[in-house]
Amino acid sequence: MTSAINSVSAIPNLDAEVYVHTVTLSSGSATLTFTDVEGIDEALGVEPYVFVTGPTGGETVSSKGTSQATIGGDTTDDVECLIVVPR
Repeated sequence: MTSAINSVSAIPNLDAEVYVHTVTLSSGSATLTFTDVEGIDEALGVEPYVFVTGPTGGETVSSKGTSQATIGGDTTDDVECLIVVPR
């Protein structure tokens, strides 16, 4: 997790905070609550960008706000989530 954050923060003009978190799908979906992510202590002031990837390639972000996002997929796999919070 730390190496992904360090490599992204090395981009000189990126004005955002970046977090990486893993969720496990249950019956094809999971709720990603941002305060469960290491480094995020409260609801976000802006809606973040959330990118997801997993083993099937069918992972999605079906809805999101400033406190959580709904992650979907084909199975009960682990899904890696990249959360980019603009400043």
